[in-house]
Amino acid sequence: MITLKDLSEYDVKNLDIKKIVQNIRQSRELMINIVIVFTTFFLAIQIIDKSSKEISSLKIKVADLEKMSKAITEYKNADEALTLFLNASPKGLTETEAIINKINNYAIKHDIQILSFTPAQQENRENLKKTGVTFDFKANRYEDIGLFIYDIENADYNFRIEQWSASSAPPTNLREDEQAKAMKATDKDINPIAVNMKIASIELKR
Repeated sequence: MITLKDLSEYDVKNLDIKKIVQNIRQSRELMINIVIVFTTFFLAIQIIDKSSKEISSLKIKVADLEKMSKAITEYKNADEALTLFLNASPKGLTETEAIINKINNYAIKHDIQILSFTPAQQENRENLKKTGVTFDFKANRYEDIGLFIYDIENADYNFRIEQWSASSAPPTNLREDEQAKAMKATDKDINPIAVNMKIASIELKR
């Protein structure tokens, strides 16, 4: 413990006041610098953490954009392929009268007679329109029927034979004189072939 006696022994004149004040100032500046360093370090950590989160969020967005870009490219490719397919596909007929006229031309070509026809209800879907007609024909030979079907399915009007049946029994919708002739047919004669056929024309659309 310092006593008054001890203080009396110090030579006050030898004390360097300026140096003491300078040391105090330097110590204060050191403390301020330390505080600044720690504050800067803390702020840097906060900034780095925030930047890391932003970078992670940006990476996710970039990945989503890449997926979207890939999806758009695939869609464009599919759309181009669909366009090429539709342009190369036969054009369907949407009017019943037009279908009947075309089928009648093929029937005449192969010596087949149209006995009756019944238009079906038109189907209008998202990607196609289908117009159908059910026909009753009279043919003399199955060969003619085969050639008739071949022409229909290879026509430029996207025809489809959805169902058909044939029978060599005399058709019930023949005229009376034709039915009587068919009933009296001998072995040298051939009964006419009754054909029922549902034919549809399909128009593809986007």
